[in-house]
Formats: sequence, structure tokens, C-alpha cells
Amino acid sequence: MDEVTQVLFDMNGFRVLSAVDDPLDGELRVLVETIDPGRGCPDCGVVGQVKQRPVVSVRDATSAGRRVRVRWQKRRWSCLEQSCERGSWTEQHDEVGARRRTTRRCREQIAAAVTRGGLWPKRPMRSVWGGGRRCVRSLNTRTCLTGSGRSAGWVWTRPSRAATAGS
Repeated sequence: MDEVTQVLFDMNGFRVLSAVDDPLDGELRVLVETIDPGRGCPDCGVVGQVKQRPVVSVRDATSAGRRVRVRWQKRRWSCLEQSCERGSWTEQHDEVGARRRTTRRCREQIAAAVTRGGLWPKRPMRSVWGGGRRCVRSLNTRTCLTGSGRSAGWVWTRPSRAATAGS
């Protein structure tokens, strides 16, 4: 993939393999892989060999008003040490996190939208309220979402009720 695409994607530690604009739903689909050549086994430290390349799909932050779906071509490693009990492991990356369905940038974008006076991201995110609440909590953001600003503590209200809370 060209350097411009890599700069526009701008996720540290990843290389863009392809980027396709889906004409049916307007979603940008980006296929990536990590740049890191690999690490040793978490248990014994022996460098393993790639045994599989599963593709994991995660939601990324919107770009130019479009939804972005990242398809990460992970590496599943097998340990070459016969006495090692681990056997295999899958690469991890801080930008996504273990067993996450969203990138860190997406969670930050959702949390920022929620914490700006109870605003809620529009359809491009396709997020649910529980997901937004988890994003705010995962980023250790404490806020009042009642809209009045007078409430004590951390108040979670659904966006449709936020306008009427405190009145």
C-alpha cells in the first residue's frame, strides 16, 4: 500500500495492506497487519513460527464522516520448544486490546462524544449505549450526563432522557 494511505490511517505499529470503500454502505474497510516481526513465547521465550493468520474485525473511529472497519490479519504463533506447555499464542496490540471489538481511537471518540454535555455519536458509529458507557469507563472519565451539571456524582442516563433530567 502507498505511503499516503499509511499516513492517513496513522495507527502506530500497523501496516496497511489494502483499503476499500464499500459502495453499498459507504464504509471504509482497511486490511492491516502488525509491523512487529514477532516475539518469543510468553512462557519460555523461544521464538515461535506462524501457524495461522486469522482475520479479526474491529470498529475504528470515523474518518471524514464515514464508518471505518479494520480487518486485522493477526498472527497465531506456535512454540517450537517441545517441553513448553503453552503450545500457541496470538499476537496482541495496545491499539486494539485483547478481545476488543473497537480500537482505542474509536473508544476515545465515543467517550469524547458522550462527555461533551451528554452528546451521543450519530449513526456513523453504530454504537449502543452500553458500549458508550464502557468506553467512558475504560478511559477512566468521570462525568455527569444529566445535562444540568448540578447533579452530584456520576449519573448515567440514556441520551433521550438526558434533556429532561434535572428539570
